[in-house]
Amino acid sequence: MFLKITKSNGYQYVRIVRSYWKDGKSRQQVIANLGRLDILKQQGQLKRLGKKLLALDGTDVPTLDELEELNRLCYGDIVYKKLWDKYQFTQILSGEIKDKRIQYDFLQTVYLLVIDRLLHPRSKLACFQRQGKYINIADIPLHHLYRSLDLLAEAKAALERSIFDRQRDLFHQSVDVVFYDVTTFHFESNRADDLKEFGFSKAGKFNEVQVVMGLLIDMDGNPIGYDLFPGNTFDGNTLLEALAALKQRFSIRRLIFVADKAINSNKNLHLIKAAGYDYIVSARLKNSSKKIKSELFDGQDYQEITVDQTTGEVTFRYKVLKDHRVSYRDEQGSTHQLTDNLIIAWSSERSQRDRRERERQIAKAEKMIEKKGKLDTKKGYQRYIATEGENKVIGLDEARIAEDAMWDGYYGIQTSETELDATAVMEAYHLLWKIEESFRVLKSTMRTRPIFHWTPKRIKGHFVVCFMAFVLERALENKLKANKIAASPETIREAIQSLEVSEIKLRGERYYLRSKQLPLASKILNVLRIKHLRNISIKEEITAQPA
Repeated sequence: MFLKITKSNGYQYVRIVRSYWKDGKSRQQVIANLGRLDILKQQGQLKRLGKKLLALDGTDVPTLDELEELNRLCYGDIVYKKLWDKYQFTQILSGEIKDKRIQYDFLQTVYLLVIDRLLHPRSKLACFQRQGKYINIADIPLHHLYRSLDLLAEAKAALERSIFDRQRDLFHQSVDVVFYDVTTFHFESNRADDLKEFGFSKAGKFNEVQVVMGLLIDMDGNPIGYDLFPGNTFDGNTLLEALAALKQRFSIRRLIFVADKAINSNKNLHLIKAAGYDYIVSARLKNSSKKIKSELFDGQDYQEITVDQTTGEVTFRYKVLKDHRVSYRDEQGSTHQLTDNLIIAWSSERSQRDRRERERQIAKAEKMIEKKGKLDTKKGYQRYIATEGENKVIGLDEARIAEDAMWDGYYGIQTSETELDATAVMEAYHLLWKIEESFRVLKSTMRTRPIFHWTPKRIKGHFVVCFMAFVLERALENKLKANKIAASPETIREAIQSLEVSEIKLRGERYYLRSKQLPLASKILNVLRIKHLRNISIKEEITAQPA
């Protein structure tokens, strides 16, 4: 017998029904009509009936005193476990350690490190101390967390290759355009070694050692691969490794390489072409020839792209200088000639931004001038301070200010894709923000910093963990976007963190009461086709979810 809810004339009715077989078919017989559901709830009849049935069964009705909450646990890793399996991380890592004698659960250890980096980014020690918060992940000893980093450092190349191949299969990608940029990650230390070194810090941490990362992503923002360099490596000197990675690790034969002006040197442009690729890079207009500067400022042959409908003023224009010559003399004394297109563009929005930035620097320079002292720093605003003798401050450099003002709003793009439409080149170049956003995710959402490891191998292993986490996060973000669900990495993390259960003990048995989850968490489960938990579950039902 069972209770059955039926609808009639807009109301719900409760009946006691029994099932039976007749003529080879299942049939039902109504034993009793208990009445309208809303009235039964209002009068408390259902609760009294439940207690009476339990008493007839010889079962005592539990009281609140018998309920004990033991823990609050997160089961949100089931979201990333689904993607983990799609990328076949378990199989890849298993292959990397099959010939090694490992006396601990390496796969579970790496899984914990990656999940913790995604949901609660913190140090390995904090990860160890707060274990037991995931219902699906067993506790891992601290020294296993550290030892796994050494093995991960060795598995980097295999992981990158497999991730690249899987992304092409999963998202049906053809990689035609690759974005490349470089950033720095500093340590709370001034002790240098072969990897940690002093260098130009993009975070302004000049008194601390750092490492340099070169990152490759595709047009959808998916990471392709990365390399780490000693902290004193100049941005432009990282390119050779990136090109080698594209050819050797990923077997990419044809693509357009998009990068900022830090990569733009005649040597690097030659290296890109010699590798069989094309490039779209930011041009160094202020270092260009007199002829180019003359064409830039002459106001002729510009194509007006955008005009303000209210004022009639041009807000964006560009011109293409074809057959732009680039020459490079290598170490053997051979001269290499390249011919590309130089696109010169101007926008009113950029002009206003340049002017505001200059005015901000001038204001800082004026404060420095008020001190009437010697220049003792290397801040950018010093370019607007006129000096004499040994850095004696005498006032603002009005000539420098006027010269810089001439360049407001102008920027240039060099491309070897001479047959490609200029607007398509600019569109590709303007997508460079995606790699800046990738660095932001790595540094903030993934909290790659601060770094608490000191040996080069463990530092490399730490970045492998961050890279794997970034791959899973970006895959989920793109999956949601494909289903018209816009969500930032921060809101995604908050949503998955809300997938929690309360572990409750009742008469010696353990049950799991599902907590209220954020609406985005429900959408994520639906998109990935993961079954929602029942309100009350047993552990086997939760741990079976990822499969």
